Amino acid sequence: MFRKFTFLFSLLPFLCFNQVDFNNYQPIQSKGETPELFSSHILDKIEVELKNDYDLSKKEKKDFVTQRNYSLDSLLHYGYVIYGDELSTYIQDLAQVLLKDEPELFSELNFFVLKSNVSNAFITPNGSTFFSPQD
Repeated sequence: MFRKFTFLFSLLPFLCFNQVDFNNYQPIQSKGETPELFSSHILDKIEVELKNDYDLSKKEKKDFVTQRNYSLDSLLHYGYVIYGDELSTYIQDLAQVLLKDEPELFSELNFFVLKSNVSNAFITPNGSTFFSPQD
């Protein structure tokens, strides 16, 4: 499984160095139905994640999970995350091919593009995968 994600993330540079036609430039925009991740209440997300096993004390675990969920919620609700666009769909289609033998794992993943000037990619424990290709 790790190799499949490594391969997926290794494709990031190819997605990042695309050429932009500035004469017909259109910024990427979210399309389609808003994912549940955007509308679920943060306390519900924290409660679910607190059930996970971490090698931390009870207080450390609560602080860690709370801070991480508030940070993720900030990304989601302040307009930094794009969903349903062509790039997110392409990455999702690619992941579906790579994970064809693991449909349960694929069903737990969500793919998003971040508005950022820095090329990066990361995945959260809840399966949210973020890519920030550089224009």
